[in-house]
Amino acid sequence: MRTRKISAVLLPVVLLLLVSSYFSLKVGAFSFTTGELFHFITEGGSSDQALVLHDVRIPRLFMTILVGANLAVAGALVQNLTQNPLASPSVLGINAGASFFVVGSIIFLPGITGLSLVVAGFAGGALTAALIFS
Repeated sequence: MRTRKISAVLLPVVLLLLVSSYFSLKVGAFSFTTGELFHFITEGGSSDQALVLHDVRIPRLFMTILVGANLAVAGALVQNLTQNPLASPSVLGINAGASFFVVGSIIFLPGITGLSLVVAGFAGGALTAALIFS
């Protein structure tokens, strides 16, 4: 019974992912026809359109899918941990700890930018999570 329920949800989600991925690759500053899209993916090329597809759109598509999947897993973990189907990361305060470290880094280290701020946010979130779970 449970398998049918999962299949009933999984099929539309996979179809939606495929359709949105197709339009993500197809639509933009350089619009592609379906034939051009298939040609550039399979055979490549050196035109501006092929470069945009291979250097921008395909990596962006894979990164979007990866980040979305990670956010879904993180949400499921927080909901399972708190036994609350409406739980979010703000319930545990992890996002507040990450924000606190980022703002503190900007205030006390005025020259900090880019990747260093990301590392500070990750450290703040990780430290907050460690304090909460201990």
